[in-house]
Amino acid sequence: MLPNEELFFKYDLPVPRYTSYPPYPYWKKIFTQEEFLNTYNANFLTKNEIEISLYIHLPFCESLCYFCGCNKVITKNHELEIPYINKLLIEIDNYLNIFKRPIKLKELHLGGGTPTFFSPSNLKLLFSEIFKRIEISNNRDFSVEVHPKVTNKEHFDVLKEYSFERLSIGVQDFNPDVQKIIGREQTYNDIEFCTQYARKIGFKSVNFDLIYGLPEQNPESILATLSTVYKLKPDRIAFYSYAHVPQLKPSQSKLSKTSLPSGKEKHLIYKTAFDSLTNNSYFSLGFDHFALNTDSLYQSALQGKLHRNFMGFTTQNSSILLGIGVSAISDFGLFYVQNKKSFSEYMELTRNESFNFESGYIMNETDLVIKQHILNLACYHKTSFQHFPLDVNLKEKIIENLIPYKIDKLIELDNETIQVTPLGLVFLRNICSTFDQFTELKKNTSYSQSI
Repeated sequence: MLPNEELFFKYDLPVPRYTSYPPYPYWKKIFTQEEFLNTYNANFLTKNEIEISLYIHLPFCESLCYFCGCNKVITKNHELEIPYINKLLIEIDNYLNIFKRPIKLKELHLGGGTPTFFSPSNLKLLFSEIFKRIEISNNRDFSVEVHPKVTNKEHFDVLKEYSFERLSIGVQDFNPDVQKIIGREQTYNDIEFCTQYARKIGFKSVNFDLIYGLPEQNPESILATLSTVYKLKPDRIAFYSYAHVPQLKPSQSKLSKTSLPSGKEKHLIYKTAFDSLTNNSYFSLGFDHFALNTDSLYQSALQGKLHRNFMGFTTQNSSILLGIGVSAISDFGLFYVQNKKSFSEYMELTRNESFNFESGYIMNETDLVIKQHILNLACYHKTSFQHFPLDVNLKEKIIENLIPYKIDKLIELDNETIQVTPLGLVFLRNICSTFDQFTELKKNTSYSQSI
């Protein structure tokens, strides 16, 4: 079910994606190693065993995709692989030295950049060293992002050997004209190979990343891309709105000279795609994500086990999400830290017993309750003040923020419970923002539009 055009324009505002709360722009910009150790020791020393999710940022790409908002290093110098792996292992050892107890790895995700920039042998070196250090949980979920143009059978064979079973492919768009403009040229055969070979050797889930709002896209072209997508039938689809923020990502300025669909045209592209996806067996999970009912993400949502963190939606909920590598973010439940964003600084500052934090944030009790409400809305589309109480004045303020959504039939609201309606699912980010005590809507243009 999709809202009408009037509602689209009413609520199509710059809103955080809520992979964290508070949103990243409000974190403390200087976060010392002493602050980190004091906060960690105050909250984790009593735990006998720690289950972790591990995110590893592999930043290298051989060529630049102009739309990209990720932290990346554009280079063809593969001699950088081993020095970077050595720094990753030093960082992991630094964490293991402070954990001082058994660690189990439940979730591992390789993001980038282009993880398959690394040679299969160097990926094998990285995994073997990690597996020497950390016990692997029986209930594990390992996933990887790949660029189909640079990924081969040997990459997949190594990934499968080390228990990877989920794959995310940066498709973006199948139209060659769009691909050329955005600097992401790849063929159908490239993507078909990755999809089919991964499934052949036992990968259980394949995700396609698609982007709408790119130059030269229109409703007809997006339908053409989706018709090609359906031939390969990925288990999940992330259908992201392109966030044009050249002031933050200078490479996007190249696209400023092209015709970017916006307003009514972008709304029509989204509506066309949403109708097509939901009419072809993909269920909307909110926050731009769709899944077949056979996929574990959909099943987790049904079972009330879905979770959301810096990796997006996940079926795992670990005590700690440990982010390793340049710009990687860690979530310790009660506080966040982010590594240095500069590649040179990361390489210089990552040393034995020395972390390299760029920023961080320690949550207070109110932050933690609001974080839980936002997670409830994002994952289960409902939340309760009775189960997660807030100060009376703050609760009244939030309910006042929610009234327009109730009037527009995007939520059902009583004094204690908020339930997102099917109509409101499209505006899930907006609904989460009513709890946000940091972000002023319409005033922070560093966020992407909600639609």
